Amino acid sequence: MPLFIRILRWYYKYLGVFFPRYSTQLFWKTFTSVPPRPFKAHHLQFLSQATRRDFDFGGRSIARYLFGKGTKRVLLVHGWKGLSVDFRALIKELTKREIAVEVFDLPGHGNSSGKTNNLLLTKRIVAHLHKREGYDAILGHSLGAAASFFAFAHHPELRIDQLVLMGMHTNTQDFFFDFKSILQIPDGLYAKIVRNLETQLGFELERDFDALRFLPLSNVHRMLVIHDEKDDIASMAGMKSLAAAQPNTRFFAGNHGGHYHHYKHEEVVKEVSDWLMA
Repeated sequence: MPLFIRILRWYYKYLGVFFPRYSTQLFWKTFTSVPPRPFKAHHLQFLSQATRRDFDFGGRSIARYLFGKGTKRVLLVHGWKGLSVDFRALIKELTKREIAVEVFDLPGHGNSSGKTNNLLLTKRIVAHLHKREGYDAILGHSLGAAASFFAFAHHPELRIDQLVLMGMHTNTQDFFFDFKSILQIPDGLYAKIVRNLETQLGFELERDFDALRFLPLSNVHRMLVIHDEKDDIASMAGMKSLAAAQPNTRFFAGNHGGHYHHYKHEEVVKEVSDWLMA
């Protein structure tokens, strides 16, 4: 067990209840801190083929890359600890089919500024870009999928023709519970931390971030839900339930390498590309 986790466990067990405000700040900072992941040489070579158009969002510089040309425009949103360049297999295939592709590095990731990120922030960025650009389709993986889903769930005025959700966890509350378990936070203190966060950030965790509560989404015309049999992070049952509750939705699953690999698999790339072209 890493030393800093042992220290945090000791703090929450013996001192946390006496300092609920600081405990809340510490929980949120730890929960949202992004582990650094540097680019590799082949990542940089691939990104050199893009047109880069960074933009400012809430004081953060967000790195945005445009690939290819076409009348159809697709936004791809990567997940936690990911990079926009992770979609390179899909980008190559879509641009071959004359689809214009846009990707961006989430805050704290890749070439974007900051050291933290969270679902609320990523959701706001997706909604901001779609309001400004009006994409034909948006595809998200993991955190990027949840952010894309809740952009439309929380903003019914937004509309999209095609939405692709890959490896998405349908209930954000589960991640909070996982973090509580890792840090061994006592139940009473954890309840105070969640209440404090909900007040400070303006949401209710159970009400606002359970995807199944928002279905069906009337502002999404068609949806493709993709999951992997080896995914040990997101729930297969949750994704199946989501697909079953949303009209005009295709569910596609298989053994393609697990949560951090399936979106690169040639069968998944073909499925997504064919569906976007339909």
